[in-house]
Amino acid sequence: MTDMAVTRKTMTLGEGGTALALVALATISIFVAANAYTPEYAFHAYLFAAASAAAVFAIINHYYDRAAALPPTTIDGKLQEAAEQITRRNAQAFGEKISVAALVVSNRTGEALAHVGSAGYFDDTRLGAIDMTARVTPTGARPEPVRQFTLYVLTKSYADIIKEVEGQDVLPTREEFVDKLTVSPELKTWMKAHNVIDLTAPDLDKVVTADDIMKVPELFDAYERANSGGVTMGIPKPKYHEADKTANPDKYQKQKDEFLSATRKFIETHPATIQGVELELAGVNPNVQWEKLNADHKKRIAQMAPDTAQIKYLAGKADTDLDGHAFVSGLPAGRYWISSLGMDAASGDRRLLWDVAVIVQAGHTSQLNLSNINAIDARSLQP
Repeated sequence: MTDMAVTRKTMTLGEGGTALALVALATISIFVAANAYTPEYAFHAYLFAAASAAAVFAIINHYYDRAAALPPTTIDGKLQEAAEQITRRNAQAFGEKISVAALVVSNRTGEALAHVGSAGYFDDTRLGAIDMTARVTPTGARPEPVRQFTLYVLTKSYADIIKEVEGQDVLPTREEFVDKLTVSPELKTWMKAHNVIDLTAPDLDKVVTADDIMKVPELFDAYERANSGGVTMGIPKPKYHEADKTANPDKYQKQKDEFLSATRKFIETHPATIQGVELELAGVNPNVQWEKLNADHKKRIAQMAPDTAQIKYLAGKADTDLDGHAFVSGLPAGRYWISSLGMDAASGDRRLLWDVAVIVQAGHTSQLNLSNINAIDARSLQP
């Protein structure tokens, strides 16, 4: 109806009346000319009829050349006041600086009965909003709404917040960890060179050589224990005695060197005897301590990151309804991230985490669908 009202064009009362009068005069003039007694009188009657017809044509031509006029504005005072109160009340319910506009028109005539304007369209101080819907699609099933789930609007990516927190709680490097171990310097050097933390790993014998066993006291002792007690036939046995170390040091050193030389040659000749050496290293294995250090670090980050996000970077939050829908308003224009702060939304075999960027424009509502596509699988983050 409003389009019809805008394009409607009518002839004014003056134009219509003048045109009708001229048509009547032209008709009378033609009648008089047909019944005139003299040619001169008939000529003037025809001339007057032609002039009247020309005037009518000019009025019609002016009518078609004139631009369409808007319908007359008939604002209803009471309706205008009611419209202003309704829009003001609803705008306040959504937050500050939310733009609301309303136009009330008559369905019958298309006339504007009430009009409430909005803030400037290009005013950057207007606040925007985010309209979100969260759904999880299990494997081979239909999408399920995420119900009663809190979504947080952050001014910084949650992944970057985690990095920030990790910078405040720095985990020591492997080298720093190894340096603090209460083991021999030779074992520390060997662990760094081979990037080994777990000394009881099943494939440790693949990286241990005869030279390593002869140089690292812990590896030598573990090799001796693994092959002692008659387990390995032909393994060299020491002939020196600790008492000779002070009483007869030359004899002690000679017999010890002979033992070590024979042991090296035996290992090189029988490399299979290295197998199982990892079973004798449990007493000096630092892997449990290393894993606990990492687990405690992850636990602290998991506790600190959500707190940091809410204290420093929270712009808003909302709980999803039974349809998985949530709405956050009152947001200045800018870039935001929708995050679940490490809490996963589960459905069937899927456990999803969100940290999704969204742009909010001044005075506008941004639409965002959270789904499997823009989520992170929580299980992929587990070791």
